[in-house]
Amino acid sequence: MGEEECIIILVHNDIMSERIYTKELNEAIRAAAKNDASLEGFLRAILTPSELSEIAKRLQIVKLLDAGVPQREVARRLDVGIATVTRGSRELRDQKNGFYTVLRAKEGPNSWRSNEARSPVRR
Repeated sequence: MGEEECIIILVHNDIMSERIYTKELNEAIRAAAKNDASLEGFLRAILTPSELSEIAKRLQIVKLLDAGVPQREVARRLDVGIATVTRGSRELRDQKNGFYTVLRAKEGPNSWRSNEARSPVRR
């Protein structure tokens, strides 16, 4: 087997491993999601405080954008770069994306949109 063929096999194995790992992570999150305390404990166990904060902030970005808050205002409120907000905007436009799906699933009287006013404001 030549060097190029070995590289192709290694790349394929890495991609397959990544898919398996992602599937297992999804299963673990579903199992932990049976109640809020279990899910929060799981997330705090597998993520650093910084990682958890960044993920939570990304959700706030798409919530504010979905509520119609301009990108520069989102960046100011959450103290993030405009590029980070633009990325969130791009993700939100993709209707097959997880953010869009989650936001639509959370519509109704208890939706995140109705909670937009409670989002942290940085002055």
